[in-house]
Amino acid sequence: MGGDLITDWFQYTSTTQDDRSPEIFRKWSGIALVAGALERKVVVRTGMNRTFCNLYVLLVGPSGTGKYIVETVRQFWKETREPHTGAKAFHVSADSLTKASLVDAIARARQVKINSKGETETYHSLLVAAEEFKVLLPSYDMEYIGTLERLFNCPPEHIEERRFNVKLVEIAKPQLNILAGVQPSYFATVFPEEVWSTGLARRIVMVYSAERRIRDPFTEYPDPKELRERIQHKLGVITTLWGEVGWTSEAKKYFQEWCLAGEPPVPTHSRMVPYVTERARFVQKLVGISSVSRKLDLSPIDLIDIERALEWLFEIEAKIPDVYRAMQSKNDWAIVEELYHWAVAAAKKSGKPLSGGRIIEFIGERTVAEKVEKVLALAVRTRAIECVDQGADLWKPLSKQFRVTE
Repeated sequence: MGGDLITDWFQYTSTTQDDRSPEIFRKWSGIALVAGALERKVVVRTGMNRTFCNLYVLLVGPSGTGKYIVETVRQFWKETREPHTGAKAFHVSADSLTKASLVDAIARARQVKINSKGETETYHSLLVAAEEFKVLLPSYDMEYIGTLERLFNCPPEHIEERRFNVKLVEIAKPQLNILAGVQPSYFATVFPEEVWSTGLARRIVMVYSAERRIRDPFTEYPDPKELRERIQHKLGVITTLWGEVGWTSEAKKYFQEWCLAGEPPVPTHSRMVPYVTERARFVQKLVGISSVSRKLDLSPIDLIDIERALEWLFEIEAKIPDVYRAMQSKNDWAIVEELYHWAVAAAKKSGKPLSGGRIIEFIGERTVAEKVEKVLALAVRTRAIECVDQGADLWKPLSKQFRVTE
């Protein structure tokens, strides 16, 4: 059963109802699937640093964009068995967790395994798959957020004292993996501005799509039993792995040169400044995930893995600004009205027509990329603005004719 596990996953979700999820959600749910399976047993070493491959992946999009694929990942995690014992391989959390119940769940997620040196080792690894992130974090709770930040780093231990029952909770070698769905409106209503400068903003991977894939409701999908069993088998093989993943000389040189060059291209959105500091660590996690997904062993990371990891990262980074636009997105009519008043003022101040590029930029600052052309078309149709020179792409407002009514 050779071949890449993430590729198998993409094929599997193409032949089931998960095909209604956007491709980028299907891809990253597969990445998260493998990340969870690696638990706290596989590390990627660079110099003196050891990086575990756990991730906090949030599938971000409006209602109806197929975030239910999270539940499919959850089922695969729950059904995976250890090859030699037949025991359940992973500890998968409940849907809803308070901060205290999350810590208790991790304490119960105890794994006792024989490591690569033949020694018995104990760690605690919890996999969270929640179609709605708000059931995990329904309100802004800095203490809860602080715990999520700490657990992401896979500390040697987590200790906390419960104030109400004077109980000391000690967890050796904890680790947390999260795959969840979230709507931009949740971020807008629950998270204050200050959150985007905290450690949580550096640790979450936001995968955005507003695509709503339309499918015939009477489509009958064949049962991809063989493919499902292949994925389940490979997840089982991954549970047997333990140790460090090294690098081939080519892959090491490529990653080294990218880092020393300043990690180009660097995202420039103001809210992504904290995240930028973590990019190299995310790449290390992703190359480990890619390598194990392809080979199901701990052989060195190849050049193809670093190239694929960067491709994965660049694709979501290009869409992260759309998350912030969607958080503050207004309805199309409101944007057209803003555009009209801005265009009147700008044209009056300059005494010249406005460039099309500046108009597109104005709209793009107020809505997601997928809606820019729609809003521009609405502005033209309602005669808020018109193009006066198509060759030079020059525009002007039409103050006397313009009317907006819903």
